[in-house]
Amino acid sequence: MQYDDEKPFQITFWRPIKWERNLLDLEKRDVVELSRFCEEAYIWTPAANVLDSITDYDAREKLNEMLVVGFSPDKPVDERKVDDLQNVLIFIKELIADKKSEWSPCSQKYNDELIRANLLISFLNHVEWICDIFANVPGISITIR
Repeated sequence: MQYDDEKPFQITFWRPIKWERNLLDLEKRDVVELSRFCEEAYIWTPAANVLDSITDYDAREKLNEMLVVGFSPDKPVDERKVDDLQNVLIFIKELIADKKSEWSPCSQKYNDELIRANLLISFLNHVEWICDIFANVPGISITIR
């Protein structure tokens, strides 16, 4: 599979915002409900197109849909939790076990040569680490665009 500089998505973990003051909604003439606002707690854009390492077209499309559609900012917050992302990680582990991913050049170089890596395994390791960090943080939600 040919290396592609296109980055397919960006993962953002959000936490409920904690403001120290009340805000007034001038249209409603009432205090703004702050529980519906979030702030970025962590943001990560993979350095390479993770989907490029998947050799099965249908699996690639399914994973893209699980991530981008499944964690769209349009979805309700309670459908974009760490547990939901853990379910995607199970699918990724199945792809790896079924040998539906391959090693390919990544964006890093050593002695002026591109390093080969299994981008799907690298992605899995990084996202598992992020999930471990935020698993018990109250109110965390995730968007992927």
